[in-house]
Amino acid sequence: MFFNAPVGLFYTVNQAMGIGAKMDIAMMRNVMTSVKVQGLDTCPQAAWNHLHALVLNILDAAQFEELVCSMALGYADSE
Repeated sequence: MFFNAPVGLFYTVNQAMGIGAKMDIAMMRNVMTSVKVQGLDTCPQAAWNHLHALVLNILDAAQFEELVCSMALGYADSE
């Protein structure tokens, strides 16, 4: 449920790109920094990875896509 965040992001990579492409996904830190400047918060999650087949099916991802991680995006609950 992405900690009740209004937005859930899924990061995928084309399997043909090899292991090095996962480093590109690691640069999602840029997204995290950019939204923080706008007053939003994020929470990267690998917990979705064990549901990769279901997630990729729902996303209608191509067969050669691999789920790398997900991220919750929204306003933090300070309480």
